[in-house]
Parts: sequence; C-alpha cells; structure tokens
Amino acid sequence: MYHPPPFAVNQGKLQNPLNWLFKYYSYYKECKTISSYTIEKEKPNLIVSDEDFASLTIGQAEKTKNSMITDILETRFVSGIGSLMKKR
Repeated sequence: MYHPPPFAVNQGKLQNPLNWLFKYYSYYKECKTISSYTIEKEKPNLIVSDEDFASLTIGQAEKTKNSMITDILETRFVSGIGSLMKKR
C-alpha cells in the first residue's frame, strides 16, 4: 500500500541525506493517512510492524496493542540540523 521515495546510494553511502529526509517526512505523513484508514477499516487487536512507524503511531493513538520488529538500533546518515529532524 505504501510507495516509498527513491533514494540514491553510491558505494554504500546515502547521497543527499537531508533531501531524502524531507521526502521521507512527506512519505511518512502519507503513510499515516493510509494506516489510519486501514486500521479504522480492519479494527485489529494487534499491529505487528516491520519498521512501519506510521502504523505504530496511529495504533498507539487508537490504543491498539502494537509491536515493532527491527534490525536497526541506531542510524547516523545525517548530521547537523538534519539530525534534529531525524530524531523527531
């Protein structure tokens, strides 16, 4: 249901990370809308997410039990003001 923004990687390094972060934020808001619709329609008892923060945010707001599966503990792909945005 989601269509993430493309991102450029060169030799294992994300190119233009701040630009990608702005695109991702817009994508995240779109995902929240899709998640909200789906959760309202399906009325799940539990949301299990593979790093889908939008569904978890909506699920928590709706008081639905949720769990996230991830293999990422910390990222450092952006610095400066971009790192403040990433934390948000």
